[in-house]
Amino acid sequence: MINPRKKLDLEEVYNYILANHLTMVTPERYVSIDKIARIVEEENIEGDIVECGCWRGGMSIYMAYSFPDRPLWACDSFAGFEPIEKRRRLGAKIDIHHSMGLTEVWAPGNTTKKVSLSAPYDNVVDSFKAIGLSENTGVTLVKGYVQDSLYTEEIQDIKKIALLRIDVDAYSATYDVLEALYDKVVPGGYVVFDDSAIPCTREAIEDFSTAQGIDIPQKLLSPNLEPAQFPFHDAGQIYKKGT
Repeated sequence: MINPRKKLDLEEVYNYILANHLTMVTPERYVSIDKIARIVEEENIEGDIVECGCWRGGMSIYMAYSFPDRPLWACDSFAGFEPIEKRRRLGAKIDIHHSMGLTEVWAPGNTTKKVSLSAPYDNVVDSFKAIGLSENTGVTLVKGYVQDSLYTEEIQDIKKIALLRIDVDAYSATYDVLEALYDKVVPGGYVVFDDSAIPCTREAIEDFSTAQGIDIPQKLLSPNLEPAQFPFHDAGQIYKKGT
């Protein structure tokens, strides 16, 4: 039995995330989650919440309290990016991130900083526990590269997904997530592409859509949930799965 999550104001949760440097996601993409959460509840959309590419856990923590009564799965290698030679597939576009070294990302105050994209698993577990989240409250951290971890029994047992958030920054991993989990997203559910402005991610979305005969690129929404004027122009674009 899942123990209920304690009641926390989302502003308090967001401030915790910023104070502990747990996110590189810009504020408007947190607002997107607020809007999606309201719609999911209003439309009674069933399913779990899944994030692939949780890094230090900031967005997953926020979503756990945005959807306090739903199981949440936070997936990451916790070791940076999979070596290129081990990836199942490569696109024509060059993957811009890699496991070694530092990457320049957004930081609070609309500044930038250089960080490692590897987040040690034990540190992430501690960050979740410090704000009251664990498997006992229906929040599960899933460790491993997505081409392997999404085919474990616990993930395959997920029947329905209301919100799938993809933040894996690479062609192969984006395609792998869609291949493993897209069919579990229920009609009316959402897929958030945090990296929609990155060419290799865009290519993966286009290739998957073509292979499956679906219309993700044509129906992308902006982070404010309005039709995207320029698909793939902005980070954090969103797809609402058709009924």
